[in-house]
Formats: sequence, C-alpha cells, structure tokens
Amino acid sequence: MIWVSLFWVNFMFKRLNKYVWLMLLTTLLGVSSDFSSSVLTNQVSANKSSSTKQYQKKADKLKIKGKSVKDAKKALKKSSTFKKATIKVTDSNNHDVPSIDSLHINSAKVSTPKFKLDKHGKLKYIYLVTKISPEKVSSAVSSSEAAVSSSKQAAIDKASSESASKAASESQQASISASESQQAATSSQAAAQTPVSTSGYTKDYRGRWHRPNGQYASKVEIAQAGLAW
Repeated sequence: MIWVSLFWVNFMFKRLNKYVWLMLLTTLLGVSSDFSSSVLTNQVSANKSSSTKQYQKKADKLKIKGKSVKDAKKALKKSSTFKKATIKVTDSNNHDVPSIDSLHINSAKVSTPKFKLDKHGKLKYIYLVTKISPEKVSSAVSSSEAAVSSSKQAAIDKASSESASKAASESQQASISASESQQAATSSQAAAQTPVSTSGYTKDYRGRWHRPNGQYASKVEIAQAGLAW
C-alpha cells in the first residue's frame, strides 16, 4: 500500500514538473517573440529616420529654403532623387493649402521641406511648408466659396429672367396673332355680307343677284349682263 502511494506521488511530481517546464518555455518564447518584434520595429524606425535625414541633406544642396514654391518644384523635379515623389504645399501649420488664386501659392516662400516615406522606406511625398498662415487660408476659402455661391445665384437669376422674358414674348406674339386672325375673320365676314354692285345688279352675301329694284334677277339676265351667276 505504501509502495503504491509512493509511486503515485512520484508520477504526479513528474507530470507537474513537466507542466511547469512547458509553462516556463512558453513564457520565454513569448518574451523572445515580443523582443524580436520590438527590435525589428525599432530597426525599421531607425532606417526610416536615417533615410529621411539623407533626403533632407540632398534637399539642402538644392537650396529650396527661401525659394518660391514654383522654383522649388522645378528644382525638385529636375533631381533624380525627388522627381518621382508627389509634391504637396502646406501652410505654416503643415495643413494642405487649397488651390485658390488669392493665396498666390506659386509665389509663396518655402520655409522648409519635409519628407514622408512609404512602408518600404522609399520617398513618397514631399511637403513644401510655406509661410502662409492658417488664418489667411481660411479667409481665402470663405471668400472663394462666397464668390462661387454668388456666381451660381447670378446664373440662376439670369436664366429665370431669360425664361420670363421668353414667356412674355411668346404670350405677346400669340395675342397679336389671335388679334390679327380675328380682324381678318371680321373683315372677311363683312366683305361677304356687303352686296356687290355691277351694272345695276347687286349680289348679296348669299350669292344671289338682285335687279336695281331689289327683285331677284334670273340667270338669263345675269348672263346677258355679262356677269357670272
């Protein structure tokens, strides 16, 4: 009985010991994985930082600072290092500047260039930071929107005025045509009702011929008078 108990205790101890070692190994592997991931992330960040500094040095050689945006873009596009990158213009707070004429973006001075790399560490964007203030951008945007709104309203008013003028003209023309038609019909009716007098014979509105004394004339009389029945 004692031997069985000892065997059971030894068996359980071995199982427990094996479990503890497995837990310890798992923990160590997890820490190692996290450590490796952290090292890799830090290495990527370090590489990007190094690449950005290299781009900055090459841009400094082009003397972009202080140039106009237009001249800075020309210089960058002529460089084999920067020509494939997308160039964006920002205000003094690094916000994109919209293309509004009143901001005179092309003549704005560049205070500093900044660079953004893709996940592979290649140059993707060049930001030309200008001295244009965010307040100026906001004011220009508001003025531009107001001008667009005013232009649209003017176009709507013009179209409405032209439509009303056309409708009035068509109405007037229709009224004139109706009046002329009525006058023509009245004249025609009056002419038809007015007796036609020829050689003493008269023709009433119904086409009947009358003698000078008012009596109806015969076909023979009318023919002898050289008139058409």
